[in-house]
Amino acid sequence: PALFAQPISQHAPHVLQLPYGVFFVAGRHFSSFHVRFADVARGGLRVVAPADSEAHVAESRRHFLECLNLAWAQQLKNKDIPEGGSKGVCLVTPGSSSKERAE
Repeated sequence: PALFAQPISQHAPHVLQLPYGVFFVAGRHFSSFHVRFADVARGGLRVVAPADSEAHVAESRRHFLECLNLAWAQQLKNKDIPEGGSKGVCLVTPGSSSKERAE
């Protein structure tokens, strides 16, 4: 919440335009951001699976900015095609794999 109280330009001054859309999805064992710079955009999905709770806290702190920066890089990469750039980053809770839950 504190991140959204301040403009994106304060956290990522190199991002020269506001995203077209920002989506946040919270699931039982994950949280995810998706940032896009156009209605029709291409990018990809990065899955971050920290090994332990300490690493999860560190990844949580940079979750949105990582997604924003990756989407902006994709936007710059897609400059010669009609589609804008986008990226999703899914942060998985440690110990939430189906194998670990079964044990």
